[in-house]
Amino acid sequence: YFSSDEAVATAEGSVITAVGGGSATVTAKLDTVAVAGAITLNVLAPPSDPAPTPTYAAGDVVALFSDAYLQVPVDTWRAVWSACGPVEDFAIGDDGVKAYTGLVYAGIEFITHQINATDMTHVRLDVWAPTGTIFRLKLVDFGADGIFGGGNDSQWELVFHGASDPAFVAGQWSVLDVPLTRFNLNSRSHLAQIVISSSDARTVFV
Repeated sequence: YFSSDEAVATAEGSVITAVGGGSATVTAKLDTVAVAGAITLNVLAPPSDPAPTPTYAAGDVVALFSDAYLQVPVDTWRAVWSACGPVEDFAIGDDGVKAYTGLVYAGIEFITHQINATDMTHVRLDVWAPTGTIFRLKLVDFGADGIFGGGNDSQWELVFHGASDPAFVAGQWSVLDVPLTRFNLNSRSHLAQIVISSSDARTVFV
């Protein structure tokens, strides 16, 4: 296999790897004989700059994933019931992000170490997508028994788009810093899941 632009896609043996944003055409030869046909890869470039660094005092933060704060344990960034591709750890400079591909919906679970956010005021998620107009964020509280399906669970989903406050806009970091009161939960003492989803943003960096 041969790539027309190795800054976009490399071809080594029978493996083709996307490495950067842009378009590349991959062709093939059998020994010295050109094989009929070609494949054009249109690769979406990841963000070139990291997400804005939050400035909250460390004592006021419970962080699931952050280079700025100590992190609490997370069971999984892709629950088994998720509808998305694999979640990859990705670096933008020295800043770590979670990269979701093929996103329809994905469950982030911290059931083993549920969070008591009763005295917290906001939830913040920094999101970057190359394309798309809709991003959804759901919080799930397991209720006083701390068990899913125990009869006292509550959940609430917010939808973000170009006209929402805060806004979700493709091609830039969308800082979704949202008062927890906007999530109409019965309780915030046993938060156990976050669900992210989209109808048209299939690649999302968080």
